[in-house]
Amino acid sequence: MTKLRLFQFTAIFLVVFISSSCEQDDGFKVTGDLTPIIAVGSPSGSTVNFTSDRTFNFNILFTDDNGLANFSLLSSDLGVDVSKTLDGEKVYEYTESLDISSDFGSFPLIIRVEDQAGNASTDTITFIKEEVLGSFVYAVGGASWNSWDPSKAMQMEEDTDNPGWFKITLYGDGTKDNGEVKFIGQLDWSPNNWGPESNTEIPDSGESTGSTINSDGSGTLILPNGYSEVSFNPELGQYRVVPLTDALPEPNGQFFVMGCGFQDTDGNDIDLCWDPSKAYPMNQDAVNPYLYRVSINFSSSVDLKFNGNQSWDDLDWGFPNGLGDEMKIAPDGDVLWTRTGKAWGADWKFFDRQGTYELILDEYLGTSQIRKSN
Repeated sequence: MTKLRLFQFTAIFLVVFISSSCEQDDGFKVTGDLTPIIAVGSPSGSTVNFTSDRTFNFNILFTDDNGLANFSLLSSDLGVDVSKTLDGEKVYEYTESLDISSDFGSFPLIIRVEDQAGNASTDTITFIKEEVLGSFVYAVGGASWNSWDPSKAMQMEEDTDNPGWFKITLYGDGTKDNGEVKFIGQLDWSPNNWGPESNTEIPDSGESTGSTINSDGSGTLILPNGYSEVSFNPELGQYRVVPLTDALPEPNGQFFVMGCGFQDTDGNDIDLCWDPSKAYPMNQDAVNPYLYRVSINFSSSVDLKFNGNQSWDDLDWGFPNGLGDEMKIAPDGDVLWTRTGKAWGADWKFFDRQGTYELILDEYLGTSQIRKSN
Protein backbone atom coordinates (compact mmCIF):
# COMPACT_ATOMS: atom_id res chain seq x y z
CA MET A 1 0.00 0.00 0.00
CA THR A 2 2.90 2.40 0.74
CA LYS A 3 4.35 1.83 -2.72
CA LEU A 4 0.92 2.33 -4.31
CA ARG A 5 0.33 5.59 -2.50
CA LEU A 6 3.84 6.82 -3.41
CA PHE A 7 3.12 6.01 -7.05
CA GLN A 8 -0.20 7.86 -6.89
CA PHE A 9 1.36 10.93 -5.32
CA THR A 10 4.15 10.96 -7.91
CA ALA A 11 1.78 10.52 -10.85
CA ILE A 12 -0.58 13.21 -9.65
CA PHE A 13 2.17 15.72 -8.93
CA LEU A 14 3.55 15.11 -12.45
CA VAL A 15 0.12 15.81 -13.94
CA VAL A 16 -0.22 19.00 -11.91
CA PHE A 17 3.31 20.13 -12.77
CA ILE A 18 2.93 19.49 -16.50
CA SER A 19 -0.52 21.01 -16.79
CA SER A 20 0.52 24.10 -14.82
CA SER A 21 3.86 24.79 -16.50
CA CYS A 22 3.35 23.89 -20.18
CA GLU A 23 1.80 26.71 -22.20
CA GLN A 24 2.25 25.50 -25.80
CA ASP A 25 4.48 22.84 -27.41
CA ASP A 26 4.07 21.37 -30.91
CA GLY A 27 0.39 22.22 -31.00
CA PHE A 28 -0.32 21.05 -27.43
CA LYS A 29 -1.84 23.83 -25.36
CA VAL A 30 -3.18 23.69 -21.83
CA THR A 31 -6.52 25.47 -21.86
CA GLY A 32 -6.99 25.64 -18.10
CA ASP A 33 -10.17 23.54 -18.08
CA LEU A 34 -8.81 20.04 -17.35
CA THR A 35 -11.24 18.04 -15.21
CA PRO A 36 -10.12 17.11 -11.69
CA ILE A 37 -8.40 13.78 -11.08
CA ILE A 38 -9.56 11.24 -8.46
CA ALA A 39 -7.15 8.54 -7.22
CA VAL A 40 -8.57 6.06 -4.68
CA GLY A 41 -5.94 4.39 -2.50
CA SER A 42 -8.38 2.61 -0.21
CA PRO A 43 -10.69 0.84 -0.20
CA SER A 44 -8.83 -0.85 -3.04
CA GLY A 45 -10.64 -1.90 -6.18
CA SER A 46 -13.85 -0.72 -7.80
CA THR A 47 -15.85 -3.39 -5.91
CA VAL A 48 -15.74 -4.07 -2.17
CA ASN A 49 -17.33 -7.24 -0.76
CA PHE A 50 -18.26 -7.47 2.91
CA THR A 51 -20.52 -9.61 5.09
CA SER A 52 -21.19 -7.43 8.15
CA ASP A 53 -21.47 -3.74 8.92
CA ARG A 54 -18.08 -2.32 9.84
CA THR A 55 -15.64 0.59 9.55
CA PHE A 56 -13.72 1.13 6.31
CA ASN A 57 -10.61 3.27 5.93
CA PHE A 58 -10.78 5.75 3.03
CA ASN A 59 -7.74 7.35 1.40
CA ILE A 60 -8.47 9.43 -1.70
CA LEU A 61 -6.30 11.96 -3.58
CA PHE A 62 -7.88 14.80 -5.55
CA THR A 63 -5.96 17.14 -7.89
CA ASP A 64 -6.73 19.80 -10.49
CA ASP A 65 -4.90 22.42 -12.55
CA ASN A 66 -7.34 25.23 -11.66
CA GLY A 67 -7.60 24.41 -7.97
CA LEU A 68 -10.17 22.31 -6.16
CA ALA A 69 -13.49 23.76 -5.00
CA ASN A 70 -15.26 20.87 -3.25
CA PHE A 71 -15.73 17.10 -3.10
CA SER A 72 -18.33 14.67 -1.74
CA LEU A 73 -18.85 10.98 -0.96
CA LEU A 74 -22.52 10.02 -1.11
CA SER A 75 -24.56 6.85 -0.72
CA SER A 76 -27.87 6.87 1.10
CA ASP A 77 -27.98 3.04 0.97
CA LEU A 78 -24.67 2.80 2.84
CA GLY A 79 -25.30 5.66 5.24
CA VAL A 80 -22.48 7.82 3.82
CA ASP A 81 -22.90 11.58 3.38
CA VAL A 82 -19.58 13.45 3.33
CA SER A 83 -18.97 16.84 1.70
CA LYS A 84 -16.19 19.38 2.06
CA THR A 85 -15.47 22.82 0.60
CA LEU A 86 -11.86 23.36 -0.48
CA ASP A 87 -9.88 26.59 -0.92
CA GLY A 88 -8.31 26.12 -4.32
CA GLU A 89 -5.76 23.50 -3.36
CA LYS A 90 -4.30 21.79 -6.40
CA VAL A 91 -3.77 18.56 -4.43
CA TYR A 92 -5.87 17.40 -1.51
CA GLU A 93 -5.69 14.07 0.36
CA TYR A 94 -8.83 12.82 2.10
CA THR A 95 -8.17 10.28 4.88
CA GLU A 96 -11.00 9.16 7.10
CA SER A 97 -12.61 6.07 8.66
CA LEU A 98 -16.29 5.71 7.81
CA ASP A 99 -18.92 3.37 9.23
CA ILE A 100 -20.63 1.43 6.43
CA SER A 101 -24.00 -0.25 7.11
CA SER A 102 -26.59 -1.58 4.70
CA ASP A 103 -29.01 -4.35 3.86
CA PHE A 104 -27.74 -7.28 1.80
CA GLY A 105 -27.20 -6.32 -1.83
CA SER A 106 -25.11 -4.14 -4.15
CA PHE A 107 -24.89 -0.38 -3.54
CA PRO A 108 -22.85 2.37 -5.25
CA LEU A 109 -20.89 5.02 -3.38
CA ILE A 110 -20.37 8.08 -5.60
CA ILE A 111 -17.20 10.18 -5.27
CA ARG A 112 -17.53 13.62 -6.87
CA VAL A 113 -15.03 16.48 -7.07
CA GLU A 114 -15.37 19.93 -8.67
CA ASP A 115 -12.72 22.53 -9.48
CA GLN A 116 -12.97 26.30 -9.32
CA ALA A 117 -13.72 26.49 -13.05
CA GLY A 118 -16.83 24.37 -12.58
CA ASN A 119 -15.37 21.20 -14.08
CA ALA A 120 -16.36 18.00 -12.26
CA SER A 121 -15.27 14.35 -12.12
CA THR A 122 -16.92 11.35 -10.53
CA ASP A 123 -15.85 7.85 -9.53
CA THR A 124 -17.88 4.95 -8.15
CA ILE A 125 -17.05 2.26 -5.63
CA THR A 126 -19.61 -0.54 -5.48
CA PHE A 127 -20.09 -2.10 -2.04
CA ILE A 128 -21.62 -5.60 -2.06
CA LYS A 129 -22.91 -6.92 1.24
CA GLU A 130 -23.07 -10.71 1.01
CA GLU A 131 -25.37 -12.83 3.13
CA VAL A 132 -23.67 -15.83 4.71
CA LEU A 133 -25.22 -18.79 6.51
CA GLY A 134 -25.22 -18.08 10.23
CA SER A 135 -22.87 -15.75 12.05
CA PHE A 136 -20.43 -18.26 13.50
CA VAL A 137 -16.98 -19.57 12.71
CA TYR A 138 -15.83 -23.03 13.77
CA ALA A 139 -12.40 -24.68 14.03
CA VAL A 140 -12.11 -28.24 12.77
CA GLY A 141 -9.17 -30.62 12.35
CA GLY A 142 -6.74 -32.81 14.21
CA ALA A 143 -5.90 -30.00 16.66
CA SER A 144 -9.56 -29.60 17.68
CA TRP A 145 -11.23 -31.62 20.43
CA ASN A 146 -13.42 -33.56 18.01
CA SER A 147 -10.93 -33.97 15.15
CA TRP A 148 -12.36 -33.91 11.60
CA ASP A 149 -16.08 -34.28 12.40
CA PRO A 150 -17.60 -31.01 11.12
CA SER A 151 -20.84 -31.60 13.04
CA LYS A 152 -18.76 -31.36 16.25
CA ALA A 153 -16.46 -28.51 15.18
CA MET A 154 -15.42 -26.10 17.94
CA GLN A 155 -17.16 -22.74 17.87
CA MET A 156 -14.70 -19.85 17.92
CA GLU A 157 -15.21 -16.85 20.18
CA GLU A 158 -15.75 -13.34 18.82
CA ASP A 159 -12.72 -11.16 19.52
CA THR A 160 -14.28 -8.10 21.13
CA ASP A 161 -11.03 -6.14 20.79
CA ASN A 162 -10.84 -6.81 17.03
CA PRO A 163 -14.29 -6.65 15.37
CA GLY A 164 -14.74 -9.19 12.60
CA TRP A 165 -12.18 -11.60 14.09
CA PHE A 166 -12.87 -14.90 15.85
CA LYS A 167 -10.39 -16.71 18.10
CA ILE A 168 -9.72 -20.00 19.85
CA THR A 169 -6.76 -21.56 21.69
CA LEU A 170 -5.78 -25.01 20.44
CA TYR A 171 -3.08 -27.58 21.16
CA GLY A 172 -0.99 -29.08 18.37
CA ASP A 173 1.98 -31.38 18.29
CA GLY A 174 3.61 -30.03 15.13
CA THR A 175 2.46 -32.95 12.97
CA LYS A 176 -0.01 -33.09 10.13
CA ASP A 177 -2.08 -35.76 11.87
CA ASN A 178 -2.60 -33.99 15.18
CA GLY A 179 -1.79 -30.34 14.52
CA GLU A 180 -4.05 -29.41 11.61
CA VAL A 181 -6.86 -26.86 11.75
CA LYS A 182 -9.05 -25.03 9.25
CA PHE A 183 -12.23 -22.94 9.50
CA ILE A 184 -15.85 -23.56 8.53
CA GLY A 185 -18.89 -21.30 8.70
CA GLN A 186 -21.41 -24.01 9.57
CA LEU A 187 -21.40 -27.49 11.09
CA ASP A 188 -20.73 -28.99 7.67
CA TRP A 189 -18.04 -28.79 4.99
CA SER A 190 -19.89 -26.34 2.74
CA PRO A 191 -20.62 -23.69 1.67
CA ASN A 192 -17.97 -21.94 3.80
CA ASN A 193 -14.71 -23.90 4.09
CA TRP A 194 -11.65 -21.71 4.63
CA GLY A 195 -7.99 -22.64 4.71
CA PRO A 196 -4.71 -21.55 3.13
CA GLU A 197 -4.24 -22.40 -0.53
CA SER A 198 -1.94 -25.26 0.50
CA ASN A 199 -1.00 -26.86 3.82
CA THR A 200 1.03 -24.36 5.84
CA GLU A 201 3.31 -25.17 8.78
CA ILE A 202 3.25 -22.53 11.52
CA PRO A 203 6.65 -21.80 13.15
CA ASP A 204 6.88 -22.27 16.92
CA SER A 205 7.70 -18.64 17.72
CA GLY A 206 6.40 -15.26 16.67
CA GLU A 207 3.13 -14.31 15.02
CA SER A 208 2.15 -15.86 11.68
CA THR A 209 -0.41 -14.30 9.35
CA GLY A 210 -1.72 -15.17 5.93
CA SER A 211 -4.63 -15.45 3.53
CA THR A 212 -7.17 -18.20 2.97
CA ILE A 213 -9.40 -19.38 0.16
CA ASN A 214 -13.01 -20.49 0.57
CA SER A 215 -13.01 -23.87 -1.13
CA ASP A 216 -13.57 -27.54 -0.32
CA GLY A 217 -10.01 -28.00 -1.58
CA SER A 218 -8.44 -25.44 0.76
CA GLY A 219 -5.43 -26.48 2.80
CA THR A 220 -4.81 -26.54 6.54
CA LEU A 221 -2.71 -24.76 9.13
CA ILE A 222 -0.33 -27.14 10.93
CA LEU A 223 0.15 -25.82 14.46
CA PRO A 224 3.49 -26.18 16.29
CA ASN A 225 3.93 -28.22 19.45
CA GLY A 226 2.01 -26.69 22.36
CA TYR A 227 -0.84 -24.21 22.62
CA SER A 228 -1.46 -21.48 20.05
CA GLU A 229 -4.02 -18.69 19.87
CA VAL A 230 -5.63 -19.06 16.46
CA SER A 231 -7.63 -16.15 14.99
CA PHE A 232 -9.60 -15.86 11.76
CA ASN A 233 -11.49 -13.10 9.96
CA PRO A 234 -13.99 -14.61 7.47
CA GLU A 235 -14.70 -11.31 5.77
CA LEU A 236 -11.06 -10.57 5.07
CA GLY A 237 -10.14 -14.24 4.63
CA GLN A 238 -7.14 -13.69 6.91
CA TYR A 239 -5.72 -15.86 9.69
CA ARG A 240 -3.36 -15.10 12.56
CA VAL A 241 -1.58 -17.67 14.75
CA VAL A 242 0.36 -16.74 17.91
CA PRO A 243 2.11 -19.70 19.63
CA LEU A 244 2.07 -19.41 23.43
CA THR A 245 5.77 -19.55 24.23
CA ASP A 246 5.64 -19.42 28.05
CA ALA A 247 6.71 -22.68 29.68
CA LEU A 248 3.74 -24.97 30.31
CA PRO A 249 3.14 -26.27 33.85
CA GLU A 250 3.42 -29.96 34.61
CA PRO A 251 0.09 -31.62 33.73
CA ASN A 252 -1.84 -33.07 36.65
CA GLY A 253 -2.02 -36.37 34.76
CA GLN A 254 -5.45 -37.38 35.99
CA PHE A 255 -8.97 -35.98 36.30
CA PHE A 256 -12.24 -37.51 37.48
CA VAL A 257 -15.99 -37.02 37.21
CA MET A 258 -17.54 -36.07 40.57
CA GLY A 259 -21.19 -35.84 41.56
CA CYS A 260 -24.12 -38.20 41.53
CA GLY A 261 -26.54 -40.00 39.20
CA PHE A 262 -24.14 -41.58 36.69
CA GLN A 263 -24.01 -44.92 34.92
CA ASP A 264 -21.24 -46.47 32.86
CA THR A 265 -21.81 -46.92 29.12
CA ASP A 266 -23.14 -50.46 29.75
CA GLY A 267 -25.93 -49.02 31.88
CA ASN A 268 -24.54 -50.07 35.28
CA ASP A 269 -24.96 -47.62 38.16
CA ILE A 270 -21.73 -45.95 39.29
CA ASP A 271 -21.43 -46.03 43.08
CA LEU A 272 -20.14 -42.50 43.52
CA CYS A 273 -22.63 -39.93 44.84
CA TRP A 274 -20.25 -37.28 46.19
CA ASP A 275 -17.68 -39.67 47.65
CA PRO A 276 -14.36 -38.28 46.32
CA SER A 277 -12.58 -41.57 46.94
CA LYS A 278 -14.92 -43.12 44.35
CA ALA A 279 -14.53 -40.36 41.73
CA TYR A 280 -14.93 -41.76 38.21
CA PRO A 281 -11.69 -41.56 36.15
CA MET A 282 -11.39 -39.73 32.85
CA ASN A 283 -8.88 -40.73 30.14
CA GLN A 284 -5.86 -38.53 29.47
CA ASP A 285 -5.66 -37.64 25.78
CA ALA A 286 -2.94 -39.44 23.78
CA VAL A 287 -1.72 -36.20 22.15
CA ASN A 288 -2.56 -33.35 24.54
CA PRO A 289 -1.48 -34.22 28.12
CA TYR A 290 -3.72 -31.44 29.49
CA LEU A 291 -6.88 -32.88 27.92
CA TYR A 292 -9.11 -35.56 29.48
CA ARG A 293 -12.14 -37.40 28.07
CA VAL A 294 -14.81 -39.85 29.17
CA SER A 295 -18.16 -41.15 27.94
CA ILE A 296 -20.70 -41.61 30.72
CA ASN A 297 -24.45 -42.13 31.04
CA PHE A 298 -26.72 -39.60 32.75
CA SER A 299 -29.73 -40.81 34.74
CA SER A 300 -32.88 -38.69 35.21
CA SER A 301 -31.16 -36.64 37.94
CA VAL A 302 -27.45 -35.78 37.76
CA ASP A 303 -25.09 -33.53 39.71
CA LEU A 304 -21.78 -32.89 37.92
CA LYS A 305 -18.36 -31.48 38.81
CA PHE A 306 -14.77 -32.40 37.94
CA ASN A 307 -12.04 -33.42 40.38
CA GLY A 308 -8.30 -33.67 39.92
CA ASN A 309 -7.15 -35.76 42.89
CA GLN A 310 -10.15 -37.35 44.64
CA SER A 311 -10.08 -34.72 47.37
CA TRP A 312 -11.87 -31.47 48.28
CA ASP A 313 -9.13 -28.95 47.52
CA ASP A 314 -7.96 -26.69 44.67
CA LEU A 315 -8.64 -29.46 42.15
CA ASP A 316 -12.33 -29.55 43.05
CA TRP A 317 -13.62 -27.94 39.87
CA GLY A 318 -17.14 -26.70 39.22
CA PHE A 319 -18.92 -24.39 36.77
CA PRO A 320 -20.19 -20.80 36.51
CA ASN A 321 -23.74 -20.06 37.54
CA GLY A 322 -26.35 -21.86 35.49
CA LEU A 323 -30.13 -21.47 35.59
CA GLY A 324 -32.85 -21.85 38.23
CA ASP A 325 -33.33 -20.69 41.82
CA GLU A 326 -29.92 -21.82 43.02
CA MET A 327 -28.25 -20.94 39.70
CA LYS A 328 -27.07 -24.55 39.42
CA ILE A 329 -29.31 -25.98 36.70
CA ALA A 330 -27.16 -26.67 33.62
CA PRO A 331 -27.88 -24.68 30.46
CA ASP A 332 -30.13 -26.34 27.90
CA GLY A 333 -28.59 -28.46 25.16
CA ASP A 334 -24.93 -29.24 24.69
CA VAL A 335 -22.45 -27.12 26.63
CA LEU A 336 -19.51 -26.90 24.28
CA TRP A 337 -17.02 -24.39 25.66
CA THR A 338 -17.66 -23.57 29.29
CA ARG A 339 -15.36 -22.38 32.05
CA THR A 340 -14.42 -24.75 34.83
CA GLY A 341 -12.04 -24.61 37.78
CA LYS A 342 -11.80 -23.86 41.50
CA ALA A 343 -13.07 -20.30 40.88
CA TRP A 344 -16.27 -21.76 39.41
CA GLY A 345 -17.30 -23.88 42.36
CA ALA A 346 -20.92 -24.78 41.58
CA ASP A 347 -21.99 -28.25 40.50
CA TRP A 348 -24.41 -28.39 37.58
CA LYS A 349 -27.71 -30.27 37.84
CA PHE A 350 -29.28 -32.10 34.88
CA PHE A 351 -32.93 -33.16 35.22
CA ASP A 352 -34.70 -35.52 32.77
CA ARG A 353 -31.81 -35.39 30.32
CA GLN A 354 -30.93 -39.06 30.19
CA GLY A 355 -28.45 -40.33 27.63
CA THR A 356 -24.79 -40.93 26.92
CA TYR A 357 -22.62 -37.82 27.20
CA GLU A 358 -19.05 -37.16 26.11
CA LEU A 359 -17.22 -35.05 28.68
CA ILE A 360 -13.98 -33.28 27.74
CA LEU A 361 -11.83 -31.18 30.07
CA ASP A 362 -8.79 -29.03 29.28
CA GLU A 363 -6.96 -28.44 32.58
CA TYR A 364 -4.58 -25.83 31.10
CA LEU A 365 -7.33 -23.66 29.59
CA GLY A 366 -9.88 -24.40 32.32
CA THR A 367 -12.58 -25.21 29.77
CA SER A 368 -14.84 -28.18 29.22
CA GLN A 369 -17.40 -29.74 26.89
CA ILE A 370 -20.57 -31.65 27.81
CA ARG A 371 -22.07 -33.11 24.65
CA LYS A 372 -24.86 -35.64 24.31
CA SER A 373 -23.73 -38.38 21.95
CA ASN A 374 -27.00 -40.23 21.39
